[in-house]
Amino acid sequence: MKKSCNTNSGIQFNFTLIIALILIYGCKKNDASPNSNLPKPIQQIVTKSMLDSLKKSGMAINEGNTPPVLEGIYKVSPMVLVKNYGIDDSYWEGYTVGDTKYKFYNFNKNDLSLMIDVLQNGKAGNGNGSFISGNGNKFSVFSEIKKQAEFITPTNTSVQIISGEITATGIINLQISLTMKSKDGDENNTMLMPIGATRIYIDNDALSEKVNNFSFTKPINSRYPQKLDSELR
Repeated sequence: MKKSCNTNSGIQFNFTLIIALILIYGCKKNDASPNSNLPKPIQQIVTKSMLDSLKKSGMAINEGNTPPVLEGIYKVSPMVLVKNYGIDDSYWEGYTVGDTKYKFYNFNKNDLSLMIDVLQNGKAGNGNGSFISGNGNKFSVFSEIKKQAEFITPTNTSVQIISGEITATGIINLQISLTMKSKDGDENNTMLMPIGATRIYIDNDALSEKVNNFSFTKPINSRYPQKLDSELR
């Protein structure tokens, strides 16, 4: 098993990152519109080349402008990395992340926006604004996360996608991807994933159960910014 000095972990959900999330509506696209079957705000987040690469890597992209209403709390257990970004990735395919809960709320049927909170091993991130696409019971949620420089970590922008299908008991076939869209510096990729690199995670038992309680037994220490185990580094 290869372990490099790059400690870039899976999905960098630290508390500071999530509350600093910025959705870019008016940014200039760097290639053609990805697909007219995606809501317009999502077309400002992802490019066609990014979507093509994600699909080639096995990420489900549920297109359409009539997604299901996605609300409630869902438990992902176990969350497993199924696609790393290559031989230089210090995290291996099969790496298991701590149990995670996602809370979806404030669904707006007019602009297809919604909010996401995340809880993992007692560590929390809040206020993750997103947009949803899909059709029938299948959906994909897109978030563009812009994080300012912190300590030695440079300013960076990443795209997270959560895809699945809603059922009476939960979400089936849940997938979570994170792609590094841009970063300032770090040319040797010692701090962050390379630009264009993607990691894909799944709920390994194929069912993310709908639950009522947005908590784990481990208490949250709210005095300091929290880093979730599934980091985006």
